[in-house]
Amino acid sequence: MDRLAVPSSTTGLPFPTIAEDNPPERNYLVPILSSHRPVSVPGHRIARIAGSRLARAVVIGLLLVPLLAGPVSARGPVGTPAGPTVAATHVVSDSWIVQLRPGVSPAAEAAGLARAAGGSVGLVFPLAVNGFQFYGSAAAAQALARNPHVASVTPDRPMHLIESLPNGIERIWAFDNDAPANSAFHQGFRGNGARIAILDTGVDVDHPDLVGAIDHSLGKNCVNPALPPEDGYGHGTHVSGTALAPLNGVGVVGVAPEARLVPVKIFDDAGNSSEALVLCGFNHVLSLNADGNPSNDVDVMSMSFGEDRSWGDCVTDPLHTAVCNAYAAGIAMVAGAGNSAVNAGTFVPAAFPEVISVSALADFDAARGGLAGCGLVPDLGWFDCDDTFAFFSNYGASVDVMAPGVSIYSTTKNGGYATQSGTSMATPHVSGVVALMVAANPGLTPAAAAAFLRQSGECPDGTVAGADGACTGQGTWADDPDGAPEPLANALGAALAAGGTPPTPTAPAAPTLTSATAGDGSVALAWTTPPDGGSPLTGYEVWRSTTAGGEAFHVAPVGLGTTYTDTTNVTNGTTYYYQVRAVNAVNPGPLSNERSATPAA
Repeated sequence: MDRLAVPSSTTGLPFPTIAEDNPPERNYLVPILSSHRPVSVPGHRIARIAGSRLARAVVIGLLLVPLLAGPVSARGPVGTPAGPTVAATHVVSDSWIVQLRPGVSPAAEAAGLARAAGGSVGLVFPLAVNGFQFYGSAAAAQALARNPHVASVTPDRPMHLIESLPNGIERIWAFDNDAPANSAFHQGFRGNGARIAILDTGVDVDHPDLVGAIDHSLGKNCVNPALPPEDGYGHGTHVSGTALAPLNGVGVVGVAPEARLVPVKIFDDAGNSSEALVLCGFNHVLSLNADGNPSNDVDVMSMSFGEDRSWGDCVTDPLHTAVCNAYAAGIAMVAGAGNSAVNAGTFVPAAFPEVISVSALADFDAARGGLAGCGLVPDLGWFDCDDTFAFFSNYGASVDVMAPGVSIYSTTKNGGYATQSGTSMATPHVSGVVALMVAANPGLTPAAAAAFLRQSGECPDGTVAGADGACTGQGTWADDPDGAPEPLANALGAALAAGGTPPTPTAPAAPTLTSATAGDGSVALAWTTPPDGGSPLTGYEVWRSTTAGGEAFHVAPVGLGTTYTDTTNVTNGTTYYYQVRAVNAVNPGPLSNERSATPAA
């Protein structure tokens, strides 16, 4: 029968020996995972560490090492030409992401452009970023970047799984036989009609607890396109069970047990990937939503992976470009905040504002109050306490909600089951909740989904977060490093909110000003469309200054377009600094980034 497993008490077991934190030279994309035994890293000193939060943080760096799979090999994705390698500079050598200018077709032009530059084409992503993966030397990439058809050439980077940490279905009010009034499932919210694409290591396509939920014909293997998206690693299967394992009398039940699964394999069977493979996954999902057949459409993308790096806007950063394109297509995206116990503001894709970012809660009894005490978490080899902020979880202002992420029991490869921990495991809880919301309200936008999640979430003191979507003055999660608690996702509350009263709208987000082009007595501006705050945009305002960062003056209101040419009292030879802000029925939003131009005759 399906089960909701709660780990037994492990208080009093001997404290494990753990290797000290010493980040490896190479920043591999790895699962946010746990190990099943103490780990010794060659060349690192072994220490016994006391049980305080400060001491527990010493081992956080180990969660970025692929402990279940052994060392990650320094090589490119399976099936790619002639071995691009992962260098200490945190890029995949001889592999590049090429973005083409508008109107240039990657399907038609990629091969010729690559050949002329002295390289070859890998993956092609016409929908994700209007570009392709280029294999070639740095000199070849520089030659390609000089081609007038090319907008940018960016180094390909390795991508990391956020390895597994599932017992939280009851804790987020998704399923509870003992209290059906508090159960989304028993109140009729089961995800029927919603579809979740899980970008991961694939799925065990024959798993008896998942096979009936998989849309086999819609899956994709970006690692080896000739094969089905079979999971030889286990991470993607574990995530899938938490999100949507059906109530079928077998194994476990997921948050949205009547939703459909589109498995997208972007990690190989050793847990390796890169941004190029991630973009392939995005491109596949976008192609399903652009094929003219609504019955194929994906509603939610679940992403239990990421990398820690600086990031750019929707135009200059290829991964952010893909995210923005998916957001514009109406796809809600959910991603793990990461397992390094640091601020999540640079962990992408979770840090992107268009993505719902998820931190992890330690919950041992599927109930609030912290009554289950503290104990050893076997799959982590570490101590944690009930109803506390998971000691490994990233935190910060970019995080939207939290979900259970410690000792989560779910499906795994070869028809099996396993207990794992991490924000990887918190993520599919929230992906399942979003599927419940979409099923309750098929027209739900990604912005509204995020707002409903936050507003309906549970704060540390047990109250509902409310209109601001925050838990200010409503308690704190023990061990939360920033003391600014995000709400715990509530499946029933979110589904009820999505199917009922719309969330309270807010001012729109800031657009990204992408260009300011000088002309004769004019400056032409272009910008991106930002999230609307839950209220349709009514237009934009253009602001101008003659000093960088100086006092700006309102030049003109603009309609709903994303371009404007300023000719109002523009003097040739004067440098002007521009910003743009969006307006909806609530209020104007914040000003965009600043760009300058100097018109001339």
